[in-house]
Amino acid sequence: MEAITAFTLFLAIFQITCASTISKLATGTASGFYHTVGTPAAQIAAVGDPQPSTIYFNSGGFAPQYLQLELPCLYTVHNIFLQTAYLSASSTPHTGHTIHELYAGNTTIPTKLVARLDGNTTSNQWIHVHFYPPLTDVRFLRLHTSYSESWVAWKKFLVF
Repeated sequence: MEAITAFTLFLAIFQITCASTISKLATGTASGFYHTVGTPAAQIAAVGDPQPSTIYFNSGGFAPQYLQLELPCLYTVHNIFLQTAYLSASSTPHTGHTIHELYAGNTTIPTKLVARLDGNTTSNQWIHVHFYPPLTDVRFLRLHTSYSESWVAWKKFLVF
């Protein structure tokens, strides 16, 4: 029987954790953060956590803007769920045309366009992006908004 070293045990636990984790463990960055809705770290934590929260990501500005998640290791991504936070003063109810591009990869500025979302969105709307075949070797996900009538804001950016 082969002896299990502390490093081997650490490596096995790390691989299991990375295989089962979700966006809840992600860190992130963005083109901007509107600080009155929470610190940058709190905004990133809130969008990646499936639990409801009064904190959300708000860029503090109009498009173009981006929100990027960095996962703790390489993932195979099957699904992404996005919840909008549409804050337009020009329409009632809060709805309007938006264009978003989702990029994925294993480098800090992912360049592979994996989804383009172009259409009307409403505040609190859920958008589901399913990947078949799934995306492999993903560590970074960038959600780039190129057009919006509102400040760019997201309640959830969940990765499974």
